[in-house]
Parts: sequence; structure tokens; C-alpha cells
Amino acid sequence: MDPLWQRVEELFHSALELPESEREAWLASRTEYDPAVREEVRSLLAADRSNGEFGAQAAAAGQDAAATGGPGLELPGPGQRIGPI
Repeated sequence: MDPLWQRVEELFHSALELPESEREAWLASRTEYDPAVREEVRSLLAADRSNGEFGAQAAAAGQDAAATGGPGLELPGPGQRIGPI
């Protein structure tokens, strides 16, 4: 693995262990890392945060649909056919 990406990965995983509210200050304090590395980590953290929000929204929507008996949420039982005849 490229040494640059090793540093990015190391910093990213360390940042994920912190509460979200502390990550930016912690990352800014990591002056021993190249600014480009820190910027890449910021980008990955933002993507992770966006993905988490999307996942939470999708899960909530799925729960709502299941609670209201939304279409397509029931699995076929024994003897029921799946797919074309």
C-alpha cells in the first residue's frame, strides 16, 4: 500500500474513534501529517457522515413502511412462487 494512503487510513480510523464533535479539532492538531493527508481524511469523514445519515434515513423509512404494511415487504411463504412461471 502507498505510504500516503497508509497515513490517511491510520488517521481516518483514529478519527472515527472520537466523538464527531471532537474530530475536526483533533485532526487540525495532527500537524505532523501533511495538509493533503488531513484534507483527504476530512473528505472521508464527510463521506462517512453522509453515508451514515443516508443509512439512518433508509432504515427509518423501511421501519415506517413495515409498520404500515408497505408493499413488497412480506416474504413469500412455503409453497409460494418467486419469479416468473
